[in-house]
Amino acid sequence: PQPKSSQHLALKLVQHHAHRIEKANLYKEFGREWIIKLGSSEEFADVDPEFLLALDPSGSIIGFNHSMQTLLAQEAPGAVENPNELLGRHFEDFFDCPVNKLPEFVLSRPTGQRVLHTQAQARTLFAQAIPPQMRAPAPPQSSPVVVATPPALADLTGGDPVLQRHLAKAERLVNANVSILLLGETGTGKERFAKALHESSSRANAPFVAVNCAAIPESLIESELFGYVPGTFTGAQTKGKRGLILEANGGTLFLDEIGDMPLSLQARLLRVLAEREVLPLGAVNPLPVNLRVISATHQDLVQQIEAGRFRDDLYYRLNGAIFTLPPLRERQDFEWLVRRLLEPQAATPPQVSPEAMRLLRQHTWPGNIRELRNVLEFAAAVCHNLWVLPQDLPEQFHPSGLVPPLLLNLSSEALPRTPEQERSQALEAALIRNQWNISKTTREVGLSRATIYRHMERYGIVPPNRRG
Repeated sequence: PQPKSSQHLALKLVQHHAHRIEKANLYKEFGREWIIKLGSSEEFADVDPEFLLALDPSGSIIGFNHSMQTLLAQEAPGAVENPNELLGRHFEDFFDCPVNKLPEFVLSRPTGQRVLHTQAQARTLFAQAIPPQMRAPAPPQSSPVVVATPPALADLTGGDPVLQRHLAKAERLVNANVSILLLGETGTGKERFAKALHESSSRANAPFVAVNCAAIPESLIESELFGYVPGTFTGAQTKGKRGLILEANGGTLFLDEIGDMPLSLQARLLRVLAEREVLPLGAVNPLPVNLRVISATHQDLVQQIEAGRFRDDLYYRLNGAIFTLPPLRERQDFEWLVRRLLEPQAATPPQVSPEAMRLLRQHTWPGNIRELRNVLEFAAAVCHNLWVLPQDLPEQFHPSGLVPPLLLNLSSEALPRTPEQERSQALEAALIRNQWNISKTTREVGLSRATIYRHMERYGIVPPNRRG
């Protein structure tokens, strides 16, 4: 062959394989994020797409291949000198498609129906969206595992570094004769952590007895914990009662909200821990017990001791090992936890759209995992087509008072309806003022992107670059 032809062939081969390597590297780097594949040709869009884009759950750009970098630079206003300038920009800044519609671009729909356009040049592209859950898991590492985390403990996290450090310590304590104190806000999963410790230990086949010290009336907690012999007091059971401490014999006693235990009973509990025996009410001789004690509280026990509401000697008996569980708002495995809590909701668990996930992440979660479970149970019950969208979340995720009078009638069907033409003109006027920039329009009118797009479609409002 002629030299020029030979060089051209070599160049094409190198470019082809570089594209394949680049694609494989992007899949590996962003394997737990959304990946959007885009192609100019309908026939080859799903087979060999030109453009690859990685998005985080909020729809922000976190990665792309070289071809996509060139495309985004052409769409961006002004010159882009550094590719890093494109990172962090929102998907909707470049494409005329709301992020919450990306689930419609999965392979279940024909390629011809998965069409979107670029914002600036109105370029037509055929898209395929790959959610994190649809990609095959990475192959297991070949390196040997020195200590296998017990399944019950490993099931507590999807990779949060704080919990991972706790699990590394808990693995060495599952069978140690050490009392454990669990600290953390209400709803962070202290009881589940205690159960995981029990199930991972040699006591797994013995009872796990949970006692909520704040839920039992003070007048009954002594008899509930220690039991009593027949005839101890009026109204007592004729056969007596073993008590929860004896019920846990051989297993684990979990004392939840230990900071609320009455001061008068703390001395008796201290004796149980020190002597490993319990004296039921009305009994003369104590009974031996063999148990593991795990206690939990959301209170600061050191402050309780300083205030005279908690015994320091009991505290030092309970705090053989201390684990402080992180609040939900600080956990880095939030998305894993969302998917895990959705699994029991249906035979085919629903998935969460990027926009809905962004709203979930922004919430402060004062009730932590307990609150998240309630929210997801509600969303799974009301969502359609196995996708949780923003409108499927409870009312606290849609604060009132944010809709300006200009578009008030657009956001509530319960209010008196104005003519369709007036509402259409109000929205179109806002878009024109902002030069058809959706981001600026949402900030002006106080509606979400999804709501703006929905009303544009409803009223037939088409941007100038989409008009034929």
